[in-house]
Amino acid sequence: MIALALLTVLAAAPGPVGFVEAPAIEVWASEDWPSDLLAAAGKLPKATLGLAMRTNMLRPADAALLRKGPSLVRLQPSLAPAHVDQLRKLTRTTLVVPLAAPLGEKLGAELMRLGPQPLRIVLQRLDAPMAASLRVLKNAEVELDIRGRVPDQEELGLLLGLGRLRRVVRLRADAPVALISALKLTRPVRLVVESVEGRVPEAMTSALLEAGLATRVAVDLSALPDDLKRLAPLPQITLELALSGDPEAALPRARSLLGALLVGP
Repeated sequence: MIALALLTVLAAAPGPVGFVEAPAIEVWASEDWPSDLLAAAGKLPKATLGLAMRTNMLRPADAALLRKGPSLVRLQPSLAPAHVDQLRKLTRTTLVVPLAAPLGEKLGAELMRLGPQPLRIVLQRLDAPMAASLRVLKNAEVELDIRGRVPDQEELGLLLGLGRLRRVVRLRADAPVALISALKLTRPVRLVVESVEGRVPEAMTSALLEAGLATRVAVDLSALPDDLKRLAPLPQITLELALSGDPEAALPRARSLLGALLVGP
């Protein structure tokens, strides 16, 4: 009934709805950004700073910044002991690790050395060997990236079978809307919907509303505020904002975009 009511409100609204308060947001920037600008990105409204790494070795100033509060670090899947020693000190940081093949003995051992640190394992495909290799992990979220494809029943069954691991699915906003019902059966903790040219089609927005799942919408600085305002009725809506280009120009644009999402006086 609640989802139906929200759908009715969304359909009847003459224009963008807008957010009553700023949504929580993951703000992603490159490790190449100056440390002071990374700090400024982390101070955007309700932001959690995400740092995309090339080297897996943090600058001392960036490590100190990440220790101050919740944060994320996207790693390359080639961890050396020196990397792990540094990362273990980031007790409030979620480590994002892409896997293209089943978790091997070496990488698995390094991840286990991180102890209770939260992990986000990102997969392009999930097959039986991959699923078996992930069962050694404890405090982990598995994000299955299905952008541009439709998973079969076997893959969805393997995702559901991951048991205690938190399940997340990433898809494009122009994916078939019927896919949302199938994904709901895997009991994900959230869906990540990647906007297409900064937009989420109304049909996808309606399907997400009806599903009632927590949703994170991934956008970049090309997104238009009016398009994002229409997402406000989604339950447990958060954003993921990729910052790129000149850092000095990207930050003002991010502030302007986020500020324009709120309902006006």
